[in-house]
Amino acid sequence: MTTQDDTALFRQAMADVAPLKHTPRVQPDPIRPRRRKQTPPVAEYGNVASADEVAPLEEWETPGGHVFWQRASLRPQEVRRLKRGDFNTSWCIDLHGMTRDEAAQALQQFVVQAQQAGVRHLLVITGKGYHSEGGISVIRTLTQQTLQRLPMVLAYTSAQPTDGGTGALYVFLRAPK
Repeated sequence: MTTQDDTALFRQAMADVAPLKHTPRVQPDPIRPRRRKQTPPVAEYGNVASADEVAPLEEWETPGGHVFWQRASLRPQEVRRLKRGDFNTSWCIDLHGMTRDEAAQALQQFVVQAQQAGVRHLLVITGKGYHSEGGISVIRTLTQQTLQRLPMVLAYTSAQPTDGGTGALYVFLRAPK
């Protein structure tokens, strides 16, 4: 087959065809961007890093070290999704090797920045405390206490083994307003 034969055959088939009448398109109203409420700077949430003595954590830790905490009652599907780690973990912070004060400040800034960016799920790696005195992770306890104090944190739970297990936390944040 040649291209000239195809072109001639096409023109012959379209000889009786008339173009459609042009109808003007309806233009939708432009979408106005939603105004976001400004999140206060980190300093307005209090300085968790300077609080050496903090109230003990509630008893929600299982013998295996798995934790779960929620501020308000969440929809059951959100809780299941959080516990399964069924979300993108691109927002992640690793607190290994930081001092108590450094970790608290870094965590606060990270959570505030994530919420301002509209992120709802975070992965916070704390470590299991194997190299700490007594084998207890100071950073893990501090992280849980800090998360409970930040008003934008709705819930957190231990991560799946592929993301760090009991040495990491999945965090669920309030939607930005």
